Amino acid sequence: MIVGLAPGKEQAFIENTTVTGKSSLVGESDNAVILGSETAKTYNATVGSTITVQGNQYQVIGIMKQVGTGWPLTIDSSMVMSLSHAQSIMEMPSLISTVIIVPSGSIDTAETGLQDAYPSYSIYSENDTQKTLDDNLSQIRIFMNMISAFIFVVSVIIIMIVMMMSVKEKTKEIGTMRAIGTRKRSILALIIYESLILSLIGGIIGIILMSPTYNMLGLLMGEADVNFLSFNIPMPIVFQVLVIVFIIGTFSGLLPAYMATRIRPIDALRYE
Repeated sequence: MIVGLAPGKEQAFIENTTVTGKSSLVGESDNAVILGSETAKTYNATVGSTITVQGNQYQVIGIMKQVGTGWPLTIDSSMVMSLSHAQSIMEMPSLISTVIIVPSGSIDTAETGLQDAYPSYSIYSENDTQKTLDDNLSQIRIFMNMISAFIFVVSVIIIMIVMMMSVKEKTKEIGTMRAIGTRKRSILALIIYESLILSLIGGIIGIILMSPTYNMLGLLMGEADVNFLSFNIPMPIVFQVLVIVFIIGTFSGLLPAYMATRIRPIDALRYE
């Protein structure tokens, strides 16, 4: 990407990127350029060398170190030269596509000043970018919360069904306990404890599978450095999972426990 800049204004684009060689076009020839790291690799360029791009020769006076995902995203693949020379080789005299402004004060003050000066234009600042990101993330959070709620309800129903079947299979034992004087409160607690244990076992298995599942997703998305033996789950996440497991186990055991307390000893002893 060719970037034409007025000599002396290079920092507006380069910002704090480290430059090997010269970082300014002031006093240099028209064909002097500062290359991004990827551009330098592509043309096998070094500081002081001459490269040919689309029939034009350029004198490399500086090479920027790799930025990666920093702004601007294309800085690693850029070729910075004087604005007039860029307009000349692109055969677009007087064309200015972008104005880069470095505010001396706060962003809000600069945004207000620009909007007042150019009322017919839309001003898009870092605050707008952050708002857009927050809006997108909020939609993702809503979607994930809906999935979590669905999983919560399904888990409660599944464990509840299992516990109701367990109560039905233990009808005779529960009747015997009632016949010898066991209180309803004790039977209620017994069923809820069993539901909690079943939920806790599922929660522990889920915690153990978190890290391998996360690493597997990373592998499927092209991540090369994946260590399936690592177990890096923040303790707050583990604590949240355990709290959710406790809630699921409690809610799942309430109805089966209530059904167990309603069993009459005489009917239970007849049950086959």
